[in-house]
Amino acid sequence: MNILQVYTSEEIKKIILLLKNEFEALFDRVNLDSYCKKLSDKGNVVALYENDEIIGIAAMYINDNINMNAYITLIGVSSKFQRGGYGSELLQYCIKKAVSVGMKYLRLEVDNDNKNAIRFYYKNGFEFECYSDRNSSYFVKYIGQ
Repeated sequence: MNILQVYTSEEIKKIILLLKNEFEALFDRVNLDSYCKKLSDKGNVVALYENDEIIGIAAMYINDNINMNAYITLIGVSSKFQRGGYGSELLQYCIKKAVSVGMKYLRLEVDNDNKNAIRFYYKNGFEFECYSDRNSSYFVKYIGQ
């Protein structure tokens, strides 16, 4: 299993499209080309591979040097690999990366009807923070030292 940095918006888009079933709600909210460009310009994006097959992707912003918040904007694992610990691998990578640059909190937003993701985040130490103005909620985890 390898976690590799993804740099270009084209490669990010290719991976998201490969995992389109896992991200169908994303397509309703964003212009994919603009979103992938923003991720390549301002985000930290990694892909998880097993034997040259893409298993998952994670993207986060780690540039809030005032509040020391990292923000996971995208994390997902192919449905055929879910429940195999791969989501936890991606999440742990994000935590280590955020801690390495001094972040104190890791935040994310999840759709309220995505019960599996909500359970996953609770299991991994996230706490409910607040509801958003759409059908989603914000979660937070303290990661500081």
